[in-house]
Amino acid sequence: MNDQESGDLRELLRSQATMIDELRARVAHLESAPVASPSSTPPITVADANGAISQTHASETSRRGFLRLAGVAAAGAAAVVAGNASPAAAANNDNIFQGSNTTGTTETKITNTTNSGGVTDIAAVRGVGGANSVGVWGEANGALAAGVEGATDSGYGVYGSASTTGYSIYAGGVSRIGMNPHLSGFGFPTTGGYAQGDIIRNTNGDLFVCVVAGTAGAAQFRKLAGPATAGSLHLASPASRIYWTANGDGAFANGTDRLLSAVSVVPLGTTAILVSLLAYAITSDGYLTAYKAGTSSPGTINAYWGNVAGTQISSTTVIPLSSSREYRLRLSASGAGQAQVAVDLLGYFA
Repeated sequence: MNDQESGDLRELLRSQATMIDELRARVAHLESAPVASPSSTPPITVADANGAISQTHASETSRRGFLRLAGVAAAGAAAVVAGNASPAAAANNDNIFQGSNTTGTTETKITNTTNSGGVTDIAAVRGVGGANSVGVWGEANGALAAGVEGATDSGYGVYGSASTTGYSIYAGGVSRIGMNPHLSGFGFPTTGGYAQGDIIRNTNGDLFVCVVAGTAGAAQFRKLAGPATAGSLHLASPASRIYWTANGDGAFANGTDRLLSAVSVVPLGTTAILVSLLAYAITSDGYLTAYKAGTSSPGTINAYWGNVAGTQISSTTVIPLSSSREYRLRLSASGAGQAQVAVDLLGYFA
C-alpha cells in the first residue's frame, strides 16, 4: 500500500466513523420518541451491505425502521473497512485486519498475477519499514517451523534488496542461515544456468559460489567449504615453537616415532597445522615424516637431509591433525643416525 492509498483509507475511515457517530445519536433520540403511525408516504429505497435494493415505508422510519437502516449503514461501513484493511491475520475463512492476531489453521494466501517487469516493482506481499522498523517480520516456534517461506519455479522465493550499508537478508538473535541442497552427489553443477554470486550446496555438504556467470560447463565455481576441505588458514601471530627435543625428549634416533599434541596451541575443530620443521645435530642422512595421529605412517618425506655431519635443515609443511588435535613425527635415517628436532607453528586450518 503506497502513501496515496494509505491517505485515502484514513480519510474513508474518518468519514465512516463520523457517519456512525451521527447514526448512534439519532438512534438514541428515536428510542425516546413515540412510534410513528402508518402513513401513505411514498416508500424509501435503501441498499444493504451487498448492494441489494429494498424498500421501506414511512411506518418503518419509526424507531424500529430507523434501527434497521442504521444496521444497514453500519454493515456497509464495516464492509468498506474490511475491504480496504491491510492484510495481516484472520481466522479460517474470515477477512484479515491489520493489528489482529490469527486464529486460523489454514493459510491466508495472497496472489499477485500482474507482470510487473521487475521483482522490485510489484509483489503479492511487500513490507516497507521505517527508519527503525521492520518491513516483514517472520516468527516461528519449533525446530522445523518457518517464519517466512518463499517458493518459486525460476524467480526469487524471497527477495531482499539493500542499500550500500544495509543487509539484503539478516538473521537476528542467535544468527543461523540454513541452505537446502540444490545438487545431488558431489562436485560442481552439471546442468542449469548460474549468475555471478550464486551460492549453492550439494547433498554431500559442499558449498560453491559462482564466480563467472553462464550455463553449467561454461560457468565457473569456487568451493567455499565442505566435509573434505581443511577450512581457512589462520596465521599464527607471532609464530611459536610448539615442540623441541631439547626440552626433555632427547634426539630422534632412526625409527623413532612420537605422538605429539597441538591441543594447547590451536582451537577445537582445527584440521591441520602449518609448521616449519627443523632438524639439526644430524649424524647421518635421513628424513622426517609428519602425519595424522591414528593412521599408519605414509612413508612420505616432509624434511630431508644428506649425510653431512652437523648439517641442519628446515622445511615448511602442512600436518593433518586427528579429531583430538594430535599428530606424529617419525625419523628415518641410515644406521644409528639421529637428529634433534623442533616444530614451529606458523598457522592452522579451521
